[in-house]
Amino acid sequence: MFRSIKSTYVVLAGIVASAGFAFGAAAADLHNGEHHYEECRTCHALDMPVIGPPHCNVVGRKAGTFTGFEYTDAMKNSGLTWDEKTLDQFLNDPLTFMPGTAMGFAGVRDPKDRADLIAYLTKVSSDQKVCAGIK
Repeated sequence: MFRSIKSTYVVLAGIVASAGFAFGAAAADLHNGEHHYEECRTCHALDMPVIGPPHCNVVGRKAGTFTGFEYTDAMKNSGLTWDEKTLDQFLNDPLTFMPGTAMGFAGVRDPKDRADLIAYLTKVSSDQKVCAGIK
């Protein structure tokens, strides 16, 4: 009897932990992400290069590869592919994460704000009205 109660507790604890993780991931505030993207608009646009490369389809893109944009050697040679983890690290402190980058931005220090910004970029990247033709 004790063993089955203990096993049930372990299974339930795992389910609760998984649900909490999934809830955290699903709890992204896209409005907050869009708000924080306004800071990015100083140098970036979603659908075309400005001072920096466009952000459409950035999630899943190999760093330093948008055709027609001149990247620093640090970015071109980074070997990174932009995903939640690499974007989170880069956006926290670009100059420390990638010495030699031209992105002279102090970073988004709040983890929740970064997560919301990344969720916004991910969502926008899937919007073909905005991002059609951007690779």
